[in-house]
Formats: sequence, C-alpha cells, structure tokens
Amino acid sequence: MKLLVLLISSLFNQDAYLVKQGGIEVPLSDLDAYVYLLKNDKRGGFAVQQQQIEKNIFTLLNINIVYQHVLNSELNDLDRFKNVLKTVNEDEWIPETVFLEMLDLESGTMEQSVRSYVIKREYYKTLLAYLEETTTEDMLKNSIKEYFMVNKSKFTKPAKRDLSVIMLDEIDSSASDAILNELKSADQASFQTKASEISTDPSKSINEGHWGEFRESQFNYAFKSKVFSAPLGVIPEVLTDNGTRYIIRVNKIVPSEPGKLEDAKTQIYQQLKSKAVKRKFQSIINAKVQHEIEVNPELIAHIFERYKVFIEE
Repeated sequence: MKLLVLLISSLFNQDAYLVKQGGIEVPLSDLDAYVYLLKNDKRGGFAVQQQQIEKNIFTLLNINIVYQHVLNSELNDLDRFKNVLKTVNEDEWIPETVFLEMLDLESGTMEQSVRSYVIKREYYKTLLAYLEETTTEDMLKNSIKEYFMVNKSKFTKPAKRDLSVIMLDEIDSSASDAILNELKSADQASFQTKASEISTDPSKSINEGHWGEFRESQFNYAFKSKVFSAPLGVIPEVLTDNGTRYIIRVNKIVPSEPGKLEDAKTQIYQQLKSKAVKRKFQSIINAKVQHEIEVNPELIAHIFERYKVFIEE
C-alpha cells in the first residue's frame, strides 16, 4: 500500500486537479487538506467510503467556485474577509508527522495546502453570513407583500374568550346541577365570589376563578368546542373532563381579527430571507452549470486508494 502511495505521489503533485468546471479546479491538495483536518480515527472510515469521497470532491468544487466569486467580486477587500485571511495565516500550525509520512508529503507543502483550503472554506461560510446580513427587509418588500396577500389567513388573529371557572372534584351530578342552577344568571363578580368559596381549583386564592383569555387552541379540555361556541354568560351545562366537573362563565368574547401586513412583515421577512439567501448563494454556484465538469481520469482512478493507508490493520 505504501509503495502504491509513493508511486502515485511521483505521478501526481499537489496541484494536479481532480475535477474542474468553468476554469475552477479542485486540486489534490484540497482533498488532502480535508482528510488532514479529519480526526485521526475518522480517516480510515472516510477512506473506504467511495461515495462520500465523491461527494466531498464536488463539495470542494462548490467551495472553490464561491472562493473565486469572492475574489472576482472584490468582496475579499471587505474587513470580514480580510479578518478571515489574517486569522488563518496567524494560526499556529504543527505538522502531523505520521500523516506526512503516510502520503509522502513535505511539511511546508502540506502547511500551504491546509491554509489554502481553510481560507477557501472560511470564505464560503463568510459569504453566507454576508448575504444574510445584506439581504434587507426593504429588498424583499414586494415579495413580503405578495406573500402576505396569498397567505393572509395565516395571520388572522383567532377569537378569544375570557373565562371564569369553578372546578368541582368529588361531587355528584345533582349537587353540581344545583350549584349551576344557582349561578345561571350570575354576573362575573358574583360568579367569582362563589368560585372563591367552593372551587377546588388551587389557583382560586390568586385569581378567584378568573382564568383569563384563551384561544381555542390553548384550551386543552375535552369540552372546549362547547366553551368556544357558547354565548356570553354562564354555560347552562356542567362540563366534565377526567372526572372533574366544571361550571364556566364566558365573560367576554374577543372576535377574530384579520392580520395586518405591518404586524406580519417581520415574521414573513425572516421566512423569505432564508430562501432568498439560499437562492443567491446557489446562483453563484450555478453560474458554472453551463460548463461541463471535467474529470482527471488518471488521478480519480487512484484517489480511492490514496487514503487507505489510514485504515488500521
């Protein structure tokens, strides 16, 4: 296996390309750097995953396309990209002797390969962050308005009911019916005075049985459909859920309200922004789609054997 690696190293240098598209190449040095940056115990597993190696080669191609776009667009003159370059170049690099020996690489050459790959990888990430920050709400205002009009029902504020509740545990139906009959015309104050006296709800000492406003989706009781279809006043039926009886008064009905664009646009913006950034980013990569991908047949033929030296016997 070592002899094979030495033979390959003599035939193909670090600048030899694996694949290229539209003038953008993936040199062998990039894949070596990628493998170098894997944890030691992951390299052997990577070596036997031919499909994964193929995927990584094409991921590296995308990274290099984005890197070249950053250079061509002079985005690398921005502080954020300058800081990437500065950080990577200042990072201390200690060569891993065993890796160098396995692939018959020189320390200086490998250091250059790793730094070059890391810069390209970090530019890729930095461009994504840059697109995120520069895709503003104003840029998407027409899309936001259109989305709101098409999905207006999603932003409707649902109806709510303000409820006062008496809970009755361990009481028979005739006793609860008698209490209901007593309260059937009670106003909110009278109802809650009674709740303070007889409700078995432990929160009554704080709220006097006034549970406040609920949307139907928030009210998780078996009888919620009855509550949210009832008119104002005491519901003329003792309701039950899991053996507990409830007497409920609807104090107020807050009708549903159509949503307003002003209230919804921040939420919509966050949804559309993510999609817009992905489209922009993909368009950079797709700019090379019209060019055919060229494969270096000799190097690719050997690449799946190159990293098998890391398989522990």
